[in-house]
Parts: sequence; structure tokens; C-alpha cells
Amino acid sequence: MNPMILVMFAAAIGVLVWAFAGSRQPAEGDPATVNVKAQELAVGPWDRLVMPWLSRMGRIVGSRMPSGRIAAMRRRITLAGLQNTWNVEKAMAYKVLTMILGVLGAFAALQWQISKVSLLMAGASLAWGYFAVEFWLDKKAAARQLEIQQALPDVLDQITVCVEAGLGFDAAIHRCSQSNQNPLGDELGRTLQDIRLGVPRTQALHSLLDRTDIQELRLFVRALVQAERSGIPIARVLEVQADEVREKRRQAAEERAMKLPVLLIMPLVLCILPALFMVIMGPAALRMINEGAV
Repeated sequence: MNPMILVMFAAAIGVLVWAFAGSRQPAEGDPATVNVKAQELAVGPWDRLVMPWLSRMGRIVGSRMPSGRIAAMRRRITLAGLQNTWNVEKAMAYKVLTMILGVLGAFAALQWQISKVSLLMAGASLAWGYFAVEFWLDKKAAARQLEIQQALPDVLDQITVCVEAGLGFDAAIHRCSQSNQNPLGDELGRTLQDIRLGVPRTQALHSLLDRTDIQELRLFVRALVQAERSGIPIARVLEVQADEVREKRRQAAEERAMKLPVLLIMPLVLCILPALFMVIMGPAALRMINEGAV
């Protein structure tokens, strides 16, 4: 294999690792007292030097992609909670970088030798380079949506208690967003910010649904909107929705528990039973071999 190809491939992997791990967020604080120079210096050299060039390439690639692919990429970014730090151009820039890595990996595999294994490795490298960004975003989005789904019953209970204690719905959302340091708390805080900026509550709640993909949350928002239109007390709706979400979480836990014996069959057959047979039948087999040898 050509040593230059290996060096280029290793350098490209190092650049990719630096890209994902080396970026730092700007310093937070009071907007009136934040030092602009400190904010600029807090941005890593990757974002200042390399990302503009990759973003330009990403714009070129994105302009030649179907609008459906662009919308799907934007949806992935939103579900992953990266809409404040990522955009489609940045995602396309990383996609260009992974595609370059995939091409280098495929070229390195074909330089080794032309065989079925090398062709398979080259194809896998090209596929990884093309789908790596989407796969990473989907994985991050799935983990974030799972956190939201797991936190939803407790947050609904908190909102119900706050409303029944006399707080308004907006004040209850504010209190829950402050006390829950998780993605659901962040989304509730953003929804409350939209309401305070003058967005109608119904529209702010629908925007919350656009940023998430949880069926229970969708049913909860629809019940709230319907209650607001019909004049039904929100406290009653919150109590009913909290009970339903809690019941669904219990049913999901029971479903996972019922699947556990089926999932344990393969490890039991492949790992535990052969060792058990060896322990039980091994001494008898050795004794039969020794007696036959005598």
C-alpha cells in the first residue's frame, strides 16, 4: 500500500476528530457585560479558519441536492437540538468532509489489492462517508427524543401540581423549565420565550411539536389546544393527560420486560449452554476416553 495514502487517511481522520471535539461554545453571561473579544476568542480555530471553506463547499453541494433531502437534514438538526449551533450548510460541510474521508478510505482499500474483500471495504467506506453525518444526527436525535419521552410524565405532574396550587399555565411552565435540566425543560423554556415575545400560545405549542417527535407530547398539546378553545379548565386536562402518560410509560416498561426472556434465548444457547454441557459431560467423556485407551 502506498504510504502517502495512509498518511493522508490518518490526517483526515485526525481533522474529523478535531472538527467534532475541538469546537467550543461562546461564553455565556449577561448580554450587557459579555466581552465581545472574549466571545470571538472562545470560538475554536476550526470554526474560524476551516469551517468557512467547508461551508462554501457545503453550500455548493446543498444547492445540487433535492429540496426533500435539505428539509430532511434540517429536520434531523432540529430533532437533535442543534438548531442554535448547526444549520444545513454546516451539516453539508461535515458531509463533504466525511465523503472525502470515504473516498480516501476506498482508495486505500483498493491500493492494497483488488479482491472481493477490498471491493467490499471500498464500498463500505464510500457508504460511511456519504451517510455518516445523517447517522450521527439520527442517533443524537433518537437519544434526545428518548430523554424527552422519559421526562414527560414527571414534568406533566409538576405542571399539574403548579396549576392546582394557583399558578397560571405560563408560570407553571416557567417553573418546570427552571427545575428540569433536561431537553424537555429546554423546549418548555423556548416555548415560554415564544409566548412572551407575542407568539400566540397555540402557535407556540405547535412549534414545540415541530421541534420534537413524541406521540404522547403531541396528544398532550392537542388536548391543551382543544381545552383552550372549548373553555375546559386546564387543571383537569393536565391531570388526565398526566395519568395517561404515566400509564403509557408503565405499559412500555412492562412490554420491555416481556421481551427480555426472548432476547436472552440466543446468549443462553450460544454462551451458557455449551459451557454447561462441557462442565457436565467433560469428566465423563475424559473417563470414557481413558478407559478406551487402556
